[in-house]
Amino acid sequence: MSHSERMKEAEAETRLAMKSSWITIPLVFPAIDPGNEESGAVLLDTFGHVLRVWPKVSNDVILSELNWTRGMHSYARLVIEMPKARGMPTANQEFETCVVIGWFEMAFGRNRSTRIYRHQVKSSICNSQRAKDGNIAAAIREMYPQTGGGAKPAVGTKKAPGPLYGVSKDAWQALAVGLTYLKRHRGLDLDSIADNYYSKPWGAS
Repeated sequence: MSHSERMKEAEAETRLAMKSSWITIPLVFPAIDPGNEESGAVLLDTFGHVLRVWPKVSNDVILSELNWTRGMHSYARLVIEMPKARGMPTANQEFETCVVIGWFEMAFGRNRSTRIYRHQVKSSICNSQRAKDGNIAAAIREMYPQTGGGAKPAVGTKKAPGPLYGVSKDAWQALAVGLTYLKRHRGLDLDSIADNYYSKPWGAS
């Protein structure tokens, strides 16, 4: 099965789950690692399926995609990383990023947005506040099926893509933000993602 076919299958599962009476949680949502001019983002469902990826694109593109997603998915929720005061001098770029976060939340709806902080990502993904970006990306790769080609089979190659094919640059941190939300707010066992990938939705018979 090709990568595009797997994405279509995941989207079909999500649509099926949304029609099921047993589930009431948001099923599709964008997760964003924001920047002052460019941001990374992924579109996830509540099973951890990666449906779309924006490795690092202009914030205008992100705003456009948020408007589309909000209109197409009435149960969608925006998940975005938020800087936290550290008691040290802060660069102008970080203040500008906070302004961008406000734009994104206004576009999607403040009541449909959840902020995730960096320390929450580190503890949820790596169980350590000493974790770096590389540690977080490596931990995420281990959560997904090792079905692709190359040295990192969770990502794979163009000829043999894995479930995380296309995730790169700032999209790794966006994915970490999304998975943190799933674990902390929706009860997803991150260690179960590989076992349940593209299987029946939770609770389905």
